[in-house]
Amino acid sequence: MDYTINAKPTMYQGISFRSRLEAIWAAYFNIHAIKWRYEPRIWGLKNWLPDFALDAEFCNSYLLVEVKPVSDNSTKGGDFNKALGHGRTVLLLGASPKYVWLVPMDCEYRRLQEWLSCRGIGDGESHSYDSFRDGRAVNWMKARERVLYVQSSYQGED
Repeated sequence: MDYTINAKPTMYQGISFRSRLEAIWAAYFNIHAIKWRYEPRIWGLKNWLPDFALDAEFCNSYLLVEVKPVSDNSTKGGDFNKALGHGRTVLLLGASPKYVWLVPMDCEYRRLQEWLSCRGIGDGESHSYDSFRDGRAVNWMKARERVLYVQSSYQGED
């Protein structure tokens, strides 16, 4: 899919993210105390560098994450194609926590849904999560503010 807005490289916690949306997701993970690695090099993934690896303690390894600026179910397929087909569980994250898709492969699906729900991602019920609950909208705004504040601080140093 061609995006109408180009990704804006963004600095957060000393890491240069390829897009502001990735940086906001990193801040959101921090708010929910989720351990993450950015663009991890993982053996066996052909032609795909995940945006994140989350430390899901009960999975065989990290939970791989791909982030794209999508905000509806109709566009997710093509945008996430590189992330699929590796035989690994993949969490597909859109433009906010309202747009989350889980493609389970190597983890117990129900446990993974509950783990994500407890950490502010999804609602633990379905593949597509259509509503914010448990203060997630507030936490998403906090994550955005953290990233935008950091960005304005860096720009002020020039």
